Amino acid sequence: MAYWEYIDRLEELWITLEKDVFGTDSEIEIENVHAYSHLSKDDLKLLGQVRNLYHMSELTEAQQELMRLFAVFPPEATIFASVFKWAGFAVQDLKYLTERGWIEKVGDGFLIHTMVKGSVSLQDRAFDVVKYNNLIERLCDTELYMPKNMVHTKVRERIIVPETIFSLLLYENIKKANIATLCVLSLSLANEYSNMGDYRKALEFYQKNITISKMLLGAEHPSTALSYHNFAIMCLDLGAHEKALEYFEKALTVRKKVLGIEHPDTADTYGAIGNVYKEQGNYRKALA
Repeated sequence: MAYWEYIDRLEELWITLEKDVFGTDSEIEIENVHAYSHLSKDDLKLLGQVRNLYHMSELTEAQQELMRLFAVFPPEATIFASVFKWAGFAVQDLKYLTERGWIEKVGDGFLIHTMVKGSVSLQDRAFDVVKYNNLIERLCDTELYMPKNMVHTKVRERIIVPETIFSLLLYENIKKANIATLCVLSLSLANEYSNMGDYRKALEFYQKNITISKMLLGAEHPSTALSYHNFAIMCLDLGAHEKALEYFEKALTVRKKVLGIEHPDTADTYGAIGNVYKEQGNYRKALA
């Protein structure tokens, strides 16, 4: 086939797609959405075309809700079957959506492609986190989703799910009281990253845990002191000795005041401070 014949065929295909897949009224559907009012007419039309690629009107309400859950997570990230079971979705709906190309089965999980996610995200209703407390509670216990004997490569693949839920709840917290859940989940994620040896990510979540713990429990609570202590350990592992000392001292101040000078946790922080001075070569302070 000659080159120009290929071009002619491609043009015919595009005309067919515009007519049969994209439709002609997509611009009107998107135009009235306030969030997109700043876009040009061509951009609005393109958004409408993307939206119509996977329009959910043909799906049952349960299947639509399932697609909204998928659209919460990054595209091409594998979401394992237990997530959908904990959320109360039926196996037959996953099978139906897989057979029709809305999602793809990969090993023991499923993923949504970028175009499908984009199409679902453009449709009216967002995923309702309030309805899925059972799922969120289970994901707070990250060891349930990522058992201790699981290899790090698998953990790294799976951790995107609780981390995405954390981000979602953090945004939702503007309107809803999810602080206690965020406190538990941030600590779980920090511990998981620490176990994997990803100390920078662990540090990020320990810092978030400190902020949330102070909001929930106050600056002088034993759990907040533990958050300070954990953060300091990560700083030490990264070689940031001065920052580690700063947060060990914060933990010590709270523990001495709340738990007392003779409490094991207070003693633990004294020992940690001694180790920092030892690593710095300041043996007199370490000994003290």
